[in-house]
Amino acid sequence: TADKMIRNSLTNHCVDIAGDAAAKLRDGARLVMQPCDLGSRAQRWDLDPDGFFKNRLTGKCIDVKGPAGHGKGQWLVTWGCEHNAKFSNQIWAFSQAASGQAASPELPSGSIPQAYVWTTTPPLSTL
Repeated sequence: TADKMIRNSLTNHCVDIAGDAAAKLRDGARLVMQPCDLGSRAQRWDLDPDGFFKNRLTGKCIDVKGPAGHGKGQWLVTWGCEHNAKFSNQIWAFSQAASGQAASPELPSGSIPQAYVWTTTPPLSTL
């Protein structure tokens, strides 16, 4: 799926890369939620067939900070895409509930489930 935005259905905010122009280009740049900006390439993502989200501005992929397999409670960042890795924190899979929505399997304690529901609707794709 090419050139989509990852939008939270409850807040209507999109995944963005934190920092100024130079900071956005560095490996390890944190991902944050910001008001959706259709003109921002930092909020645009391509999803390739292997499950990598690649940013349109930087060419980097969404990654879980830390060593591969250590994802619980970690920040999401951008990092050079690891297409040749056998085990990567950059590969994402989707599961669809009968309603067309799926809740996060690891909701933070005391969270509101609606804040963590993801859907896909054109032209914006929401994770």
